[in-house]
Amino acid sequence: MRIYLIGLPGSGKTTLGKQVAKALNLTFIDMDDEIVESEGKSISDIFSKEGEAYFREIERAMLHQVAKAENCIISTGGGAACFFDNIDYMNKTGITVFIDVSPETLAKRVSVGKNKRPLLDGVDSLLEEISKKHQQRMPFYAKAQIQIKGDNIQTGEILEKLRD
Repeated sequence: MRIYLIGLPGSGKTTLGKQVAKALNLTFIDMDDEIVESEGKSISDIFSKEGEAYFREIERAMLHQVAKAENCIISTGGGAACFFDNIDYMNKTGITVFIDVSPETLAKRVSVGKNKRPLLDGVDSLLEEISKKHQQRMPFYAKAQIQIKGDNIQTGEILEKLRD
């Protein structure tokens, strides 16, 4: 079993992913952490020094690398599903779960650490930027096999949908 969690930054992919992995006795993999480890620098540094195009290439390569793992929950970066054929690849190699949280809640969650999120760093209106990203990325996120919407998604909801 391979489960991919997709959604915007702040949606809870990492937090929920760790909890679901524990409940199902699966390995948890955070793609961003894997990229940081392999590149030896933070995501922000990669964006600022190498650019988004470079980041998306290594993100795609990392997706293909972590997809070799079995019995795992993979927390993807917020944009991972939206570039190249990544969402189709994830749908072919595992179960995709879109965690859909409202832009208002996301803005509250990421406002504390927005300097750690390169695509949100320096924006004038966090809510506007997140709303725009949500709208732009929905065609990709909507391809997920399971979609869970809410501002306070619990582990049990994901487990229930996976059992169905």
